Amino acid sequence: MSETAVLSRFPPFLHRLTFVDVALWSLRLLVLVVVIGGTVGTLVRSRYGSAQWVDFILFGITIGSIYAQIALGYTMVYGVLRLINFARGDIMMTGAFAGYFVADSFDRSGFLARQSAIAILVTMTIAVVVSTGSALIVEPKSGSWVIAAVGRIGGICGHGNARTGHHHSPGG
Repeated sequence: MSETAVLSRFPPFLHRLTFVDVALWSLRLLVLVVVIGGTVGTLVRSRYGSAQWVDFILFGITIGSIYAQIALGYTMVYGVLRLINFARGDIMMTGAFAGYFVADSFDRSGFLARQSAIAILVTMTIAVVVSTGSALIVEPKSGSWVIAAVGRIGGICGHGNARTGHHHSPGG
């Protein structure tokens, strides 16, 4: 019997199946069996109460949401810049340190205890202004200063609408 006749008995997707594919799918199935088996075993033994299971589910959703936000942030940065750039943390940290030193001086003077809301607003404003100013000094033609400021306020690690062709100067 020819090889073509033997292969014609199997579905077309099996023609492209390699040893690596079989090994990876086997590992995936093994992990799935272990996870399902462990979950069922834990449920049968009644090791945890319903309140603990609710906590497990909420913790899982919370951690998964954080991972999703990180992945979405990287995807957005990559989508705008078309390169993976992790070098803007230094610019964000200038604002963070400025905010820290302002808050520390407010705490030492007692202003933070007396006027908490005003001290926090002033600290946040200074941190955003310093961070945005640092970004504009390092890369003045990277994008709109308004979007850079909004990015700092929102905690987005990036610098405006970089490389999109929209170059606005702070003065106009």
